[in-house]
Amino acid sequence: MNAHSLRSLAVFLVLQAALPGADALALVARRGEAIDVRGGRLTAVIVESPLLTLLQAIARQGGVEIFLHASLEGTVSVTFRDVPVEEALRRILSTTNAVFIYSQPSSARAGTPQARLSEVHVYPGSTTTATPVPGVVRGAETPMASETTKTQLTAEATKDLLGAELRVSRKHAAQTLGRLGDLNAIGPLSQTLLQDEDGTVRLSAIKALGALRSEQAVGPLAGVLLADPDLEVREATANALGKTWSTMAVAPLTQALQQDSSALVREAAARALGSTWDEAAVDPLVQALSSDPNPRVREGAARALGVIGDSRAVSAVANALSDVHPWVREQAAAVLAVLLKR
Repeated sequence: MNAHSLRSLAVFLVLQAALPGADALALVARRGEAIDVRGGRLTAVIVESPLLTLLQAIARQGGVEIFLHASLEGTVSVTFRDVPVEEALRRILSTTNAVFIYSQPSSARAGTPQARLSEVHVYPGSTTTATPVPGVVRGAETPMASETTKTQLTAEATKDLLGAELRVSRKHAAQTLGRLGDLNAIGPLSQTLLQDEDGTVRLSAIKALGALRSEQAVGPLAGVLLADPDLEVREATANALGKTWSTMAVAPLTQALQQDSSALVREAAARALGSTWDEAAVDPLVQALSSDPNPRVREGAARALGVIGDSRAVSAVANALSDVHPWVREQAAAVLAVLLKR
């Protein structure tokens, strides 16, 4: 971060002895960082900081993905003295409609379960304006190509995707279309799913469709999820459907959760159902949590139920505290704690 960016952020570190780690904070300031996050705790004095810029800094240092489903304006002034990142974010986002999602660290499976904040989703609230496409805050925004350049690149990549003889060229073309974010790519990517015999090319097309995060991709993705012979492709398709945030994805994901022979696909379908935020997903997830033979699927179903946050799931999640597998019990405990807070 250069000096200009630091001034625009307008976040000043407290260097008084009253704050913990003053010497460390001074070192951070010399490196150009505006806040200090250590061990999941935040220390800083924030003065008239642009809200979006501040979230970018916390997401980068705190290891939390912040998804924006609304534009954020205004500034924030607040003091943090060695407080948990979760608490800091709740204070910063107190005037918005924010949903906090927790996950079970893989390293905790062998010990005491401890849910950690992994995602925050910000929706239109009293001070926000809705935007049609959700974004994700991870750090500084990447400059986008001009519309003219994007159109040209889309046309070139589409030509390679549908006509190149080399597999690597078709895969690269699919990846390019996903990065460009042009919804006109949905058509050729969908065509690739139907006609390309190479599973790795179809996999690249699936990931590109997921990156577009569009409801328009649900139809072609649903067909692949229920019919593609490649296990890895079906698993990636379930993940991509979750990224569309569409209630239209509930039906194919439910069918995959209930019928796919692969536990990996069923687990991906369960987690993706949580990303739809649809109450219609609660019953199939409860069923999977209660009866799926694979613990990974049951664990994924528990997590998804925690994301949706429907009170109908409390009983099933509580029952899962007695599951034969420790992973499921640990996830159920973490999810139940979250559900009971809502």
